[in-house]
Amino acid sequence: MSDKAALLIVAHGSREAAANQAFLAMVARLNRRAGAELAAAFLGTAEPSIPAAAGDLARRGVRRIHLMPWFLSEGRHAREDLPALAAQCERELGVSVRMVPGLQGERLLEEIILDRSAELVEGGAELAEGLPTTGEAITAESRRIIDARLGDYELAGPAREIARRVIHATADFSFARTLRVHERAADAAAEALRERRPIVCDVRMVQAGITATDCELLCAVDQPDIADAARREGTTRSAAAMAKLADRMGGAIVAIGNAPTALWKVLELARGGVRPAVVVGLPVGFVGARESKLALLASGLCCVTNTTCRGGSPVAAAAVNALAAMGRRDAEDTERGKEGDS
Repeated sequence: MSDKAALLIVAHGSREAAANQAFLAMVARLNRRAGAELAAAFLGTAEPSIPAAAGDLARRGVRRIHLMPWFLSEGRHAREDLPALAAQCERELGVSVRMVPGLQGERLLEEIILDRSAELVEGGAELAEGLPTTGEAITAESRRIIDARLGDYELAGPAREIARRVIHATADFSFARTLRVHERAADAAAEALRERRPIVCDVRMVQAGITATDCELLCAVDQPDIADAARREGTTRSAAAMAKLADRMGGAIVAIGNAPTALWKVLELARGGVRPAVVVGLPVGFVGARESKLALLASGLCCVTNTTCRGGSPVAAAAVNALAAMGRRDAEDTERGKEGDS
């Protein structure tokens, strides 16, 4: 039996035909861009209704329908009416119909409002007057802005520090929602750095961006034999470089910010017994990046990663720098504690 799934997005509907058509056109655009099937329905008098849209999906072989309300707040319609209609469709169509979260509390909407508010500030070069000019002052002001915009994001400890560094490097607050930090990542990285273990990088840009530690940084992507190895194995140079450095990965930090194939190779090596201390898996791209990160999360390896196709060398380097800075602070705190006891 098919396990085909679809997301059915439900708006309230309007007496204005143009408003309804705009919603249908938006869902059609999203459907062309999405990896899964998307469809639209209305709760009110507009068509298609939820039963009609769900029935059409079922006739086309969809067995799992995820019903998402297109409402800014979850009032009675979202709490009562939609679940009742979902149960009705499930009974009548013989398919699974489940509610999924709507837009209430969605942080991306808050970011859009903040961006719109920033656009209200008029002016050009004259706004530069009074801005900090030294590196230290610029960094401090950047962190103040980041902390203010992070607000009450549910991030604590190492995850918040890594998010701050990554956002500082990218100006992309979506990482606050999508970063995933293993509970032992900070401790494992600190231990690896104390033991002077190397940091294995997939590309030179990651290597160049890691500035918060003087541990050995390894990258083989541009070594003379790597291109031949990649052609021979039908893979990328980054993956071939990971294979070449496999014997240096045990207990080390592995930092991947470019090629998903490099992360796939590390996962393959881990299944063969190679155990890095931490894998910072933040490759970027539309082919395999998200999938490799989900595989990393499922692998049981101690890791720092995210759940989207976003990533890149600056992101991976920022995450490693955050881990190194936290490790250095912990070591300094421990040393001060020893001095206080003596």
